[in-house]
Amino acid sequence: SSDVCSSDLGKSGCGKSTVQKAINSMWGHPGDMLLNGTESGMTQNAMYGILSAYNNLPLCLDEVSNLDPKTFCSLALCVSQGTGKRRSTRSGELSAVIETWANIVFSSSNSDAYLTTASQKGDSTAQSMRIFQLQMQLARSRSKAEADVFLTRDLANNYGVSGPRFIAHVVTQYDLLK
Repeated sequence: SSDVCSSDLGKSGCGKSTVQKAINSMWGHPGDMLLNGTESGMTQNAMYGILSAYNNLPLCLDEVSNLDPKTFCSLALCVSQGTGKRRSTRSGELSAVIETWANIVFSSSNSDAYLTTASQKGDSTAQSMRIFQLQMQLARSRSKAEADVFLTRDLANNYGVSGPRFIAHVVTQYDLLK
């Protein structure tokens, strides 16, 4: 299972979402794969389903700043555990269908993930140990206009190239890589 929930922290406009779109572009459309990380973006059950569907692909959650701290802490634990909720069948038996995943989740926020976990009652060490936070600074090497060209022209027209090549290599070299 995965053991890192990366959180990019920084002021608006410093490139957090752009970085997530660049990550997504390796596997598919940069914008279509970017998920709404807000409370209204999806339910926790939907998150389990999406984690399972992406399975080994990176998952990018844009803007988790306003996510309820309890939900954020639950997400940090959920990602690293690699399994969804256990469910019973109508007859009361344990369902054989269990959602699983082994991916990394990248999230962006304008607030500190460690402070969010610490705001919960009790010991937040388990959640904090599953988060790797990066402080994003406003880049001075490129202008906002250049970043927009990168997103709208470069990424929007050149995406999904690396992933299939990587998978083709893994499939042909599976025994060696295993």
